[in-house]
Amino acid sequence: MGKQIRLREAQKRASEQALYQILRQRVKVRPPFIDSFAEFAPNYRAKVEQYRRFAIRLPEDWKSSVRSRSPERRFIDLARFVFARYPVARHLESVWDQEPRADVDTEDLEAAPSARGRVDRYYWYILAAQGKSLYREGLRYYLSKHEAHHFLGAPPEVVSTERAFWYAIAMAANADVEVAVRVSRTKLVDFPIAWKFWKDVARFFACNPLSVLEMNDFIDYFQATKDLDDSFEVHGSALSTLRGRVEEWKHILWIERRLDGDNWSGRPIPDAVYRTEEEGSPAVWRIHQITDAIELSREGERLRHCVAKYRSSCMASKSSIWSLTYEYPFGKFNRGLTIEVDDEGAIAQCRGFANRAPLERERAILQRWASDVGLSFVSSRY
Repeated sequence: MGKQIRLREAQKRASEQALYQILRQRVKVRPPFIDSFAEFAPNYRAKVEQYRRFAIRLPEDWKSSVRSRSPERRFIDLARFVFARYPVARHLESVWDQEPRADVDTEDLEAAPSARGRVDRYYWYILAAQGKSLYREGLRYYLSKHEAHHFLGAPPEVVSTERAFWYAIAMAANADVEVAVRVSRTKLVDFPIAWKFWKDVARFFACNPLSVLEMNDFIDYFQATKDLDDSFEVHGSALSTLRGRVEEWKHILWIERRLDGDNWSGRPIPDAVYRTEEEGSPAVWRIHQITDAIELSREGERLRHCVAKYRSSCMASKSSIWSLTYEYPFGKFNRGLTIEVDDEGAIAQCRGFANRAPLERERAILQRWASDVGLSFVSSRY
């Protein structure tokens, strides 16, 4: 009986010891307090050394005024002590948590932002914290004076300078802080602030408040549409119209996901390229066969017609569908016609945007192509 008790006690002690070791491994080692500039890691000290010429106090004189052990928070406190005369927005202070940018000109740092329009966020923090004109020294390349004012006054919810750009543009268009903060949280943060198109998108959202989720859907649609048609603009569009187009686009994407993998061999005719002179300038014409369901759906979307319904006919080899595009003037891509060739080798249909009839120069290219590959084409039929 005594042996069994001693055995149970030994097993209990072993279990407690094993549990103790597991808990000990899970306990996080608390970082030591950093109380002087020299105690920061080299990468932190290097940031300060790179901008030491702008210091208003020596970093060696710093004594922490925060209770947190976090090296990041203590380093921000150091940056305030060394460089700041005035408090600044949270998104500007947060730059000290980031790594230095590779394009910063350390030889002529003070002149670089104003001379080249670079986004040196450390330098921007120093300018703002010392009461100097951030607009004149760099923001003027990206924002108006009104927008720059909102950039500098962004609320704490705006946690990065990239998001502060979009907040400022939205606030300048419609002074509603809640709406502007929502705009700053969208996918706009992934796009260059210098692009006028995306600034117009931010202003559109500011004047037509939507949820972040719906704005992101709009942004995806705008990007896809802009890729297809560089002349597309948001300015002047009605929200209801765009909302309908977004829903239609999402439906097309859903269809394309279902069609993924549907393809066919097509007619055994190679794609063709022709070069002509149009008003004294060269033009390049391309005729390309469509052999998968997704591309067929996109062709219909781009030219606003119903060619997608010919999928089953193409898969049954009753029809082949071709796309005619041209480059004119040089570097400008244009969509021309969608062409149906029937199983008897005749050009059965050819239609442009919104089912328009072919233009005379397009008819000439089709006649030339039909002659080259042995298709029948009655120009007067279209």
